[in-house]
Amino acid sequence: MPRTRVRSMTSVFSMNTFLDLEKIATSDRLFEYDPAIYPGVIYRLKEPRIGFLIFSTGKVVCTGGRTIEEVRIAIEKLWEKLRQAGLKLDKVPEPKICNIVATAELDQVIDIELFASKLSGAVYEPEQFPAVIFRPNARRVVALVFSSGKIVITGAKTITDLEHAYDRVQEGIALIGFEAK
Repeated sequence: MPRTRVRSMTSVFSMNTFLDLEKIATSDRLFEYDPAIYPGVIYRLKEPRIGFLIFSTGKVVCTGGRTIEEVRIAIEKLWEKLRQAGLKLDKVPEPKICNIVATAELDQVIDIELFASKLSGAVYEPEQFPAVIFRPNARRVVALVFSSGKIVITGAKTITDLEHAYDRVQEGIALIGFEAK
C-alpha cells in the first residue's frame, strides 16, 4: 500500500503558437470562455477528471490528474478537440509536472505542539492554522501535519519529493516518541 496518495497533479505545457480563444470557445459547447471573468478558455473532462486552462499565448495549465498517464490521456483528448476546432497542431506535448498534492495518514493522534518544537523547519501557530506547517528541506515541498495524524503534502514536482517529505514527517514523529505506521 502506498504511503502517500496523490490527489492532484498540476502540469503545464506550451502549444508554441498564439491562439484565437473565441474560435476555440465556439467550436464545442464543452469549452467555457468569458473574458470578462477569466482570460482563458476552460475545458473540463469527466474521464479522467481533469481540467485545462488555455491561454491566448498558447500556454496550457492542466490540473486534477492523479497519475502522469491520466494527464497524458487527457492532453490527447484536448488535442483531438482542438484539432476538431481547426487548429493545426504538432505532436501531443509532454506535460511538465509543476505541483503534486498528496495525502497520507499516520493512523494515530499527534501532539503537534511537541512535533513542531522538536523539528527544524516546522511552524505551528494554532491561532492562524490548525496544523503544523513543515518544510522538510530547502525544496518548496510543504507538509501540513494535523493532530489527527492526517498529512497533506504539496509543492512536490516528483513522487520522490513526496516520499522524502513523508519520510521526514515520520522522522519527526519518531523524535517525539511515536512510531509512524
